[in-house]
Amino acid sequence: MNQSDIAIIGGGISGLGLAHFCAKAGNTVRLFERNSTLGGALQTKSVDDFWLELGAHTCYNSYQTLIEILHDLDLLKSIQLRNRMPFRICCNDQFHSIFSQLNKIELLRSLPRLLRTKKNGQTVRSYYEKLAGTKNFELVLSNVFNAVASQSTDEFPAEILFKKRPRDKTIPRSFTLPNGLQSIASSIVSNQKIEPKTSSEVIFLKHQTDGYSIETDDGKKYFSKKLAIATPPAAAAHILNDVSPELSGYLEQIRFVNVESIGVVIESNNLTLEPIASAIASDDVFFSIVSRDVIPHETLRGFTFHFAPDLLSHEEKISRIASLFDISQDTIKSINEAKHILPSFRIRHNEWLAQVDQLLDQTDLLLTGNYFYGMSIEDCLSRSKSQASRLLKSQK
Repeated sequence: MNQSDIAIIGGGISGLGLAHFCAKAGNTVRLFERNSTLGGALQTKSVDDFWLELGAHTCYNSYQTLIEILHDLDLLKSIQLRNRMPFRICCNDQFHSIFSQLNKIELLRSLPRLLRTKKNGQTVRSYYEKLAGTKNFELVLSNVFNAVASQSTDEFPAEILFKKRPRDKTIPRSFTLPNGLQSIASSIVSNQKIEPKTSSEVIFLKHQTDGYSIETDDGKKYFSKKLAIATPPAAAAHILNDVSPELSGYLEQIRFVNVESIGVVIESNNLTLEPIASAIASDDVFFSIVSRDVIPHETLRGFTFHFAPDLLSHEEKISRIASLFDISQDTIKSINEAKHILPSFRIRHNEWLAQVDQLLDQTDLLLTGNYFYGMSIEDCLSRSKSQASRLLKSQK
């Protein structure tokens, strides 16, 4: 039976980050991913010499854990600056500056509350209504926040969306990699101590006295001294149902949404839209448009639309995109789709997290994902690093 020091179920950014830190400490890692590619929210699609992100799209110089990994992989020297482009709001198929849509009088009336209003214990709605006014929140800011999370964020804890982190000013404020962010995944698993198993779904798991026996859907069996789960919460709950029913019950409490993303590549001369970084939607079937304009190309432009789930068919989404850009559908050079599972955070999430971590400390299991610290790349990697630290501590 194939043996490893740790088995990680889930090959998204959280699982990859955990694999990196475990292997860095000398552990052999087997990484199981049921899809054919690694990366999860890191999904880069290529068309000739052009690439487009279908998921996570930006790295920042405040992402300290990511920067540490890029340093370990010798990738810092090849990071690529993202050019500064305007952000827009799309109203009735017209693109406007976000500031132009705000009620300035209401904003000025709310300014005195800026310094005395604290995020802790408040929802996104209650906090930002105080800062900008109810109308500004409902007509503009709620759309901005919903675009960030690709879902309604009214009931999100205010402190979870935007976090202040120290910046490394030796690195560009906003950057990517020359071939897109999914290249991070291939760089991580190039470590000889990491064995990726793609198109490999774990169907059986048993906790034994000296570790975990694992069976995948192709009939192969493995053994690992330690186990980590890095899947979305519903899948993690299912996997842990027999191993740790109490933990499984806590994971079932996490709400989540599905997001349907479509990336299109269009020849530049077919578009009249100014170069943009992204656009948020106001009362539309999609939450946001993320543009590749920040990495300019001579002849092509790319846009990823993040749609609310189960509202439109594939054909209807393409029709909506063509209508917005005022182009015929046959001028779209390439179309790619992706689906994402994102957590819906609620007030008292930190209490839930403390209870889960207290339960985890009574086991040898590791748990990571985008539903612990937050949805950003850094939130996922920070959680994974903390779980790797638990493993290393137990090995001393």
